[in-house]
Amino acid sequence: MHERVLNILACKYVDDVIIGAPFKITEKFVKDLNISVVVKGLHVQQGGIKSEALDLKPYEYAKEKDILTEVDINCTITMKEIVDRILLNKEAITQKVMKSTTKQELYEKNSKFISEIR
Repeated sequence: MHERVLNILACKYVDDVIIGAPFKITEKFVKDLNISVVVKGLHVQQGGIKSEALDLKPYEYAKEKDILTEVDINCTITMKEIVDRILLNKEAITQKVMKSTTKQELYEKNSKFISEIR
């Protein structure tokens, strides 16, 4: 998610990315955040989304106001590849956190010792 957001924000035409945007884009949401463009991927898999939810027509307002842009997504990466990357990096991240925690504990111990001397 972070990689995707950073890649999108790197585009000079993008002002902001809204993580956790509501499923249905409403007039209030667009006006409150001064949204000028709503982007929707054309080939987003709808797996797991119930048909009743899609009946809500989540992009209806954006389409009516002509601020909806549909983008063809040509991403070949699979969910399995993403999970494999996470698992591959898990050990490195765990070691980094442990090292940082050890340094923090040492700093706190030394700070306490110095304050006792004074």
